[in-house]
Amino acid sequence: MKPGKWLRMEWSSPRNGKHHRKLFALLQLVAENSEIYDTPEKALVAVKLAAGFFNPMPDPRTGEIVPILQSISFEAMGQEDFERFYAAALDGVLRVILPAMPKDTAQHLLDMIVDGWVAGVPA
Repeated sequence: MKPGKWLRMEWSSPRNGKHHRKLFALLQLVAENSEIYDTPEKALVAVKLAAGFFNPMPDPRTGEIVPILQSISFEAMGQEDFERFYAAALDGVLRVILPAMPKDTAQHLLDMIVDGWVAGVPA
């Protein structure tokens, strides 16, 4: 690097990797158990809505209030915020998206999915 060159650096603490994998396991669980939210991408939208992780905003065309989903990227939230989101996400899934699934069953399935990913076996 030449003297006088400007750099921009950002520091962050990494989120808990296992916790992050549990979120993606939750999305997989929703996708496998829902006809409507049948992909992890659709499940993520549904989970954010069910968790209340959005900002309401009026649609400029109709005035109707629509949800603007918030980001869960590493840059957007640290581990503490992610933990709160995950708790709300799991609660929202079991309350709204998969209401017939008991929480202990969901936890067991999530652990199985995460353990399969860690072992290198696709879930």
